[in-house]
Amino acid sequence: MAAMMKAEGLRSGVPDVFMAMPRGEYHGLFLEFKSHTGRLTENQKVYAINLRSMGYQVEIVRSFDEARLIVVKYMELPCKFFEY
Repeated sequence: MAAMMKAEGLRSGVPDVFMAMPRGEYHGLFLEFKSHTGRLTENQKVYAINLRSMGYQVEIVRSFDEARLIVVKYMELPCKFFEY
């Protein structure tokens, strides 16, 4: 599976999910899913640091409920790019 994903252009360290919706001070939201005992690889740590420095929110989540809460809070941030 990993070989197939790499062939499709996946890069080591890139978070699992990206929401390309700017909110508040952020350009978008990245989520990295880990098990309760899972640890970030060095590549994942570097990507998270770099993405945060570029204005993205990056979160490590360990459950669906945790991810849902983060997404809900993120979507409640003001959206200065689109006014309805």
